[in-house]
Amino acid sequence: MKNISKFKKKAKNLYKNFKKTKIEKNKKGRPRKSVKKMFYGIMYVLITGCQWHMIPEKYGCSKTIYGTFRRWIKNDVFKKFYNKFFNRLSIH
Repeated sequence: MKNISKFKKKAKNLYKNFKKTKIEKNKKGRPRKSVKKMFYGIMYVLITGCQWHMIPEKYGCSKTIYGTFRRWIKNDVFKKFYNKFFNRLSIH
């Protein structure tokens, strides 16, 4: 239970900064799921180290979350987030 509350704190703090990152909209196909929900699902895997298929259902379908993760990697979403987040922290 302690690890889950640590995860929630970390993910919540990261999402505050992540939501400022520009994510391109789908040009065709089904509407996207909640960015926040997808972010929390991805962070759950990255922070806890669990396997993709073990993501709790409250974050959505594990295949959808994994697909979102792959698309964000391909579109440099995490790279943009990383650069924006750490540039803000840098001391000049």
